[in-house]
Amino acid sequence: MKKFLSVLLTGTFLLSLPTPAFAAQPKSMFPAAQMTAVKTETSDSTVIPNSSSGIPDWALYTAVKSTAKVSENKDLTVGDAKKVTSLEFCDGPQVKSLKGISFCPNLLSFKDQTIVDSTGNVLEDLGDISALQQLQTLEIDGYPTLITTKNKLKNLSPLSGLTSLRSLTISYEPITDISVLKELKGLETLKLDNCHIGDLTPLQSLTKLQSLNISCNQVKDLTPLKSLANLKTLALSSNKFNDLAPLKNLTELTSLALNNNVLQSIEPLTALTNLTKLDIGGDYLLDFSPLAKLTKLRELYASSTGITSAEELAKLPVLEKLSLDCNSIDDAAPLAGMISLKELDLSNNKLTDIASLAALKKTLQKLSVNGNKIDITPEELDTILPDAMKKSMTDADYKKLLTDIVGSQMVEKNVRFFPDWLEDSYGQITSESVVDLPLGATRKFGVLANVKIKGAANLCTGNGTVAATRLYKKWDGEGGSYGLYGCGKIGQVTGVYMNGQKLFAVRLIAPPFTSDTTQDVTRRVGQRYTFRVTVPYGGQVPSFTVGNGSLLSTYVAGKVTKKKDSSKNYFFGYRCLKRGRTGVYVTLGGKNYCAFCANVQ
Repeated sequence: MKKFLSVLLTGTFLLSLPTPAFAAQPKSMFPAAQMTAVKTETSDSTVIPNSSSGIPDWALYTAVKSTAKVSENKDLTVGDAKKVTSLEFCDGPQVKSLKGISFCPNLLSFKDQTIVDSTGNVLEDLGDISALQQLQTLEIDGYPTLITTKNKLKNLSPLSGLTSLRSLTISYEPITDISVLKELKGLETLKLDNCHIGDLTPLQSLTKLQSLNISCNQVKDLTPLKSLANLKTLALSSNKFNDLAPLKNLTELTSLALNNNVLQSIEPLTALTNLTKLDIGGDYLLDFSPLAKLTKLRELYASSTGITSAEELAKLPVLEKLSLDCNSIDDAAPLAGMISLKELDLSNNKLTDIASLAALKKTLQKLSVNGNKIDITPEELDTILPDAMKKSMTDADYKKLLTDIVGSQMVEKNVRFFPDWLEDSYGQITSESVVDLPLGATRKFGVLANVKIKGAANLCTGNGTVAATRLYKKWDGEGGSYGLYGCGKIGQVTGVYMNGQKLFAVRLIAPPFTSDTTQDVTRRVGQRYTFRVTVPYGGQVPSFTVGNGSLLSTYVAGKVTKKKDSSKNYFFGYRCLKRGRTGVYVTLGGKNYCAFCANVQ
């Protein structure tokens, strides 16, 4: 610190003052112009302190020091910081302030993907980043913590002068105003997913964009995008628009994600003849004929779209991956001539015969047809399954596949079922009944046959995105035990079927708590994650557990707090021990509810 003071005083003012280092000076002694001179004339040997006069944020300071290869016992200097061209934060302490980052004028890339801690003290502004005139890549990822109330970055104005930026990512932040982006005309890649963006008008001037991702926002109008003629990749998943007309001029597009919107027609897509990848899953459509004109498509994802016939899709000559699960297709024959197919998913449809798919036996690598009412023997199925698929499977996997698919011999009628969460209604549930299933909950039920029936029980739901099935006790000819897991949106309804016979329907309802984490969370080994559970007034005290305790160690992350409406917040956390995937469950009243899934990398 004394060395730094000496440089400032001797090199700039040639004064010898008894004042302690960095002490406040009278304004008359140090006018504004002179102070500016001090900053600009610092030499490369000037020490940068980990304080308000240097780089105050410990995480940022240590990252700069480490990247510049400065040992722990040495000071960081201005010359060291000038050598830093890239900074990346993936684990360890999170950056809470960018003050002092201007000491790295040659920075070309800055990526922050650190996790949000339980205090919520996250990056609130971009501060001195406006000084990084050479910056080409900036990534601020709030990460899918789903503690979005703690992510506070809202103001993007410091980006206005960064005309060298070519790639910008801002994810999981409460951003609504992106007007400053209209000045960044050199941008080629832009990702603004999981924010609060509704108006895309500022993007219409970014004509150099080649890749744009604005998934999971509140966009209703795509008109501003019609000028982005250089786009090759566009992700618009999970928004609120229904008109694709503004996209018809984007003829350079090769990849387009439109899944989970409120589309009414895909007719405008006929102009996008360069598309090789298209996702329209979750968009209920009436007319699929426009797809036939997209002859360069190699990947098509159309699950839960309401499609009833594959005839139009058979006109796609180079299609390699086709996903049509959870639809109403009753004839696979139109697909038999699609010799380019490598992966085909027809699970949970209305198929009764797949013999025609034997024509693809040599070319297909993966085939999924479970969840249908297929009248076929194991021997016949063996002649249809792709050779490549059978070679890659173990004997156990192959036998399970046969059991999943060959189920039409089992239940046609005369079955009884008893949901264990509706004991009072036993004997009253019919195929017309609609029972409640909490979101995130798994509820068991049994199925009994009046007579012993050979074969396998194939349980499925009409829409696998609303409720998924579980197996607890394998069908033994007389009965079995199964489960349903609520995974869709509150209010959605789907039927529950056994080998084509409707047992009853389920309606998703809200669980007896809310959580700030509802989507999958990905962390690396050694990292921690915390989340909040809110229980209404009068509710029971929650606890939480994980499906695989060898992957995560759990703990209580904070004290219980009471809200104004008398509801209570409970804080839980876990530490990642080894790679894998497991469910994270909240327990209330002896019943488990899956809050989210934890992925450990």
